[in-house]
Amino acid sequence: MSFRSGLLAVLMISVLLFAGLGLAQPASQEPPDITKVPAAAQPSDHFDVDTATNAYMDLMPAAAKAHGDAYFEGGYWLILWDFLVGVDAQSGGTHRAL
Repeated sequence: MSFRSGLLAVLMISVLLFAGLGLAQPASQEPPDITKVPAAAQPSDHFDVDTATNAYMDLMPAAAKAHGDAYFEGGYWLILWDFLVGVDAQSGGTHRAL
């Protein structure tokens, strides 16, 4: 096994091991009570899906929305790629001839 493939294996194992750390964090706020159905989400003859969705989204704390938006917009991927590029630069991988 070459040095580069060994380094890649270590990186992949590290990513898999540390990927779950974000999932294991305790909740900082009380989760919203999803058993209460907002008035806009009640069944009716003039039911509007967008209005019902917005009513449920309004139950979420602002910090939870921001966290979800950051994840969806690539915040975690940018951290991962920054780490991988940094490790590659440290090993001289981008400047070394194959």
